[in-house]
Amino acid sequence: MPQPRSGRIGNRWENHRPTGEELAEWFKTVPLHKGLKHEDYIGGITLIPQMVKEKEVSGFNQQGQPLIVEKSSLVYTPYPSVAARIKYFQDYNAVQEDVVAILQVDPPPGGVDTYGLPEGFFKYVAANASGQGTNFIGYSTRVRVYRKGTIKFADVRQGKANEVYVRRVAEGELVAEYAAGTKITAVSGRYGVDENAPMKAQTGAVGRALGMAGFLTLPGSTVATADDMHEFLGGGPATPEAAALPSAAVSPPADPDPERHLLNLTARLREAGKLEEFQAWCTERKITMADATRGELVTAIKKAEKILMPEKALDA
Repeated sequence: MPQPRSGRIGNRWENHRPTGEELAEWFKTVPLHKGLKHEDYIGGITLIPQMVKEKEVSGFNQQGQPLIVEKSSLVYTPYPSVAARIKYFQDYNAVQEDVVAILQVDPPPGGVDTYGLPEGFFKYVAANASGQGTNFIGYSTRVRVYRKGTIKFADVRQGKANEVYVRRVAEGELVAEYAAGTKITAVSGRYGVDENAPMKAQTGAVGRALGMAGFLTLPGSTVATADDMHEFLGGGPATPEAAALPSAAVSPPADPDPERHLLNLTARLREAGKLEEFQAWCTERKITMADATRGELVTAIKKAEKILMPEKALDA
């Protein structure tokens, strides 16, 4: 039988949540740009737990064929927050002598209306197989690096004949240009308008653009940020301030909006230090806030209540 694995394996931890000291020690091995210090960014590194299923050889039969078993592990992977990447980006510019990096928004994709949205935003519509469309708001930006002393700003007129707008762009001796970071977010769901959609799109795009340019990109986590992963797992933003609600006794969901009720419960779970258990449960069952059915949301609510108050909540 394969031996159970626990501890750090590469750039993640399996079946073991590292202590703050262990995480800080690992983070010191991550290369940073010259002049930047690890201790300035460790506070912005978040551990994201995920259930991972792997196949292993447990032995061999009499014919020499491998006996393959499937095992599940709880894996902790470090991700940077968008705020940490932004600080890193600003500090990078502060220590550079010859170059300056600029986050510059991209023009909207060809043929896409901006509908009077702020610079960098655009509308996108996706249709399913039955032809029903979903409206998204998108944001796209990228990092360009210029030689200091050569930068000038110019106003460029863009858009179609019935919608011309002016955007300010940097011009100068271009040293490097990186792939765009783009994110689209649905502006409404089953339960109404998402008033946070523009912020999600902009924050996600900025974080990804900085990751594309190599600003605080951690081994093993690609260009994704902790904010991306928390949103994907339905846990809300990756900030301590999100846990502002008191961890009082759980009451039956009087809120007719199960998605909003679940968000409130995840805030309580975070404050109680039990959010990772719930996120692992959601990951194992492939339940995400973005595409969960109403039945899945109700099931997740019951599970969250059971974790918070096991003696009162229903079995999920």
